[in-house]
Amino acid sequence: MKFKVFSDKCIKTIEWIGVAGVVVMIAVTFINVVGAKLFLAPLRGATEMIGFAQIVAISFAIAIDLLDKRHIAVEFVVDRLPGSAQKWINLTMLVLELIFFAILSYKSYFYGISLKEAGEISSGAFIPFYPFAFAIAFGSAAALLFFLNEIITLFATGRGAKNESN
Repeated sequence: MKFKVFSDKCIKTIEWIGVAGVVVMIAVTFINVVGAKLFLAPLRGATEMIGFAQIVAISFAIAIDLLDKRHIAVEFVVDRLPGSAQKWINLTMLVLELIFFAILSYKSYFYGISLKEAGEISSGAFIPFYPFAFAIAFGSAAALLFFLNEIITLFATGRGAKNESN
């Protein structure tokens, strides 16, 4: 139970970083359009900035989407199976999702290190790439907390959030 509280609090806290990414996208778009139309001077690197803000918004929204069950789940076949089969299928899927996000977090972290060492920057705005690879790694690590909590819940209660109807 304590892990669930910790996990949920971490996920809900980093959600605000994703919200900030959306706000930055809106602000950059507004500044770019106003600058281009009124002053004939668009914001240099606006497309890159919006792309980087999207990385931040998506990376930090994945975990809260999982927590609030706003993700796509196809369960019409699994729901017709007996409870024990549902439990094992849910466990298998949770473990596979945990492995996927663990690999994504791990690889993104080391990709960020390689980008930092290489000094890679964007061509228009001269923004370094590596912080955004680290954002993907951190956002994926937050998703790991969700999947760990689901696995713990599945073993503790016999059902996870994906199978609350049993």
